Amino acid sequence: ATCGARIDQPTHSLCADVLVGVPDDLPFTGGDAFLDELARQCAAGDMVDCDLLYAEAETNSEAERYGATCGGRLETDQDCRQLVL
Repeated sequence: ATCGARIDQPTHSLCADVLVGVPDDLPFTGGDAFLDELARQCAAGDMVDCDLLYAEAETNSEAERYGATCGGRLETDQDCRQLVL
């Protein structure tokens, strides 16, 4: 509840959202069901799925940017799993 002792007061929100913000709207994926699900899970706070979305999306696509920025939580791309470890 304290995001691994990173915050003083317990939260009922996702730690990724508390620590770095709420994600952008879901990206356009061209109707790809697999990428859509990865994007939904990324938005829900699953950083592994954000990393998978980045890896599986077409290069320079909106979906790749969404995954790279951990659902719009970051301004630069880095390993999303590091946000919650």
